[in-house]
Amino acid sequence: MQTFTIYAKDTGQILRTGRCPSSMLDIQAGDGEHAVEGDYPDDVFYFDKKGQPCLIPSQPSPNLQFDYTAREWIDPRKLDQIRDEAKAKVIAWASAMLSQFTAGYPHEEVLSWSAKLPAARNVLHGGIEPMIQIEAKALGIDPKELAAKVAEKGGRYEAIVALAAAIRGRTHAEIDAAPDAASVDATVDKALARATETLKSLGVEYEHSRSV
Repeated sequence: MQTFTIYAKDTGQILRTGRCPSSMLDIQAGDGEHAVEGDYPDDVFYFDKKGQPCLIPSQPSPNLQFDYTAREWIDPRKLDQIRDEAKAKVIAWASAMLSQFTAGYPHEEVLSWSAKLPAARNVLHGGIEPMIQIEAKALGIDPKELAAKVAEKGGRYEAIVALAAAIRGRTHAEIDAAPDAASVDATVDKALARATETLKSLGVEYEHSRSV
């Protein structure tokens, strides 16, 4: 018994491997196929026009597929799909970045922040806000002391949210204008690197990753 490999004559793509008696090697291949001795894994090799095994180059990116006719890695996705995936990546980045500010808080409490911040600012200007007064009483502190803390932390979070929205809007527009897949990837990397630097200027440490 010997090992054999079957590949497509027109593309060189390996189709299957197996074992058989030496005398039966020639009958293992079907129409448009060729059989050779040896075990050549289909994720490592292909055959050239001369019937010689060749190593498949390393995959540059998970999204690429090896084109056996062109003998190179290509992106099978359409540009619109690439753009949609890039936009989703930007949204995921923004969501992950903002989550560091909301982690540890109940979802319902986070939802109240949009109302709590203007209430705190109103208290600091002499107004009366039940939501601030009730919480301050429960904490045993003056309503203005609580309002000052809410205004400081809430104002910072408000600025970060506004920044995230601006980054998303600008980057999505740049993605739509990108002419090809490489330009889309470059646009996202450049935008998120720029956003990271802006965040640092605000005292926020957050590194972006292409795997996000």
